Amino acid sequence: MTRFVTGRVLVPQALKRPAVLRRVIASLRLYHDKSKAAGTFSAFDTVHRYYAQGRKRKVAFPQSIPRALGILARLEEERGVPDRMCPCHNDLLSSNLVDDQRMVWILDWEYGGAGDLFFDLGNLAANNLFDRDQESLLLQFYFGKTRAADLRRLRLMRLASDMREAMWGFLQTRISKLDFDYQTYARRHYKRFLQGAERAARQHGWV
Repeated sequence: MTRFVTGRVLVPQALKRPAVLRRVIASLRLYHDKSKAAGTFSAFDTVHRYYAQGRKRKVAFPQSIPRALGILARLEEERGVPDRMCPCHNDLLSSNLVDDQRMVWILDWEYGGAGDLFFDLGNLAANNLFDRDQESLLLQFYFGKTRAADLRRLRLMRLASDMREAMWGFLQTRISKLDFDYQTYARRHYKRFLQGAERAARQHGWV
């Protein structure tokens, strides 16, 4: 697709510039508001599906995986019923974003489906390592203001995003033929999930 879309493929650091992030959010909102999704997507269901597939394939999961799945269930309870379901991308890596200086083109819709718009926002923040100020700016660009309830939901779904990435990586260790260190990738996201959940527990009593 990049042969047909002019512009530069973004990197995480670029998304931390307000002008670039504003274009990313404008494109994401356009999709959320105007498109129709084929199928549905739930990060929580996806984690459980990957885990079941991994067990069948004898994936070497960390010993703490039952605790992590319990934390994820608690996060799902805290999230509750989404305020709004809409078409979502669900894989907002910077490498899937091409900026032509006028707008950002979003590529690679393999995981696209109707779901919680806050998973897209949390996924964008997680994949590009946004700090607290960048999370607030993301919400300001999307909603016009940063509300405490929105920030709370974004951070919950940011944790779910890291757990989804971790479980995907663990599963790939048994099914992928690519020369890539999936184990290290999975453990990096798994560690971020657990550390983020611990911070949430201390600050908000979520888990």
